Amino acid sequence: MVKSNFTKNNICIYSLGRLQSVRCKDKMKKNFHNGSLSEIIIKKLSKLNNYNNFFAGYESYFEKICKKYNVTFVKRTKKSALSEGPNKDIHSFLFSLDYDYFLLINPCLPFLKLSTIKKFLNFCVNNQTSCSILTLRNNYFFNKKFEPVNFKKNIKTLNTKKVDGIYEFSNCMYFFNKNFFIKNNNYWNWNKNKYMVINDELQMFDIDTETDFQVGKSISKNLKYNFYS
Repeated sequence: MVKSNFTKNNICIYSLGRLQSVRCKDKMKKNFHNGSLSEIIIKKLSKLNNYNNFFAGYESYFEKICKKYNVTFVKRTKKSALSEGPNKDIHSFLFSLDYDYFLLINPCLPFLKLSTIKKFLNFCVNNQTSCSILTLRNNYFFNKKFEPVNFKKNIKTLNTKKVDGIYEFSNCMYFFNKNFFIKNNNYWNWNKNKYMVINDELQMFDIDTETDFQVGKSISKNLKYNFYS
């Protein structure tokens, strides 16, 4: 990646959505906390108005929310919205957009702070390469053969405060080069990718299932959480 290309004009922040969720029906559309998950992420994009940004969707539902918050709407194809992969099919709308780098935000992490998004973008620019997020898990882990991964069998006590943690890849934010993505059908070269660590469990709360949705909704109600800090 060329250092001089890392400018605000060549970087674009985006998120995307679809209405065909299988594990949690209508999760992008139904009420979560004074609005849907879609509205939360689109409103966040509207508050990142010092950066190039957009939301990509196929259905008119997303377009209406984008108009409400004055966020650019990019129309996905039906194939893109329905595809489970490869990545180039899901993100085919990127090909015609005139940016060198993209920052993708997962719309299903409603507690992710605006300040964290900005911090991550600065991290990416400072490292001058593709980047993603890791989080530290402190527990006793085993491989598929039921062998210990991060501890020895002769330990005398079980205490997660003392065990060596393992870093878990987080499906949170991806920063990548468009040309590399188009050429390799992958976001980055894993040998060159850089990682920012976020250990805030609430910000990393990812809604995949109906249980996740209901737990997250309850948390947001009881904490009176500021989604846009």
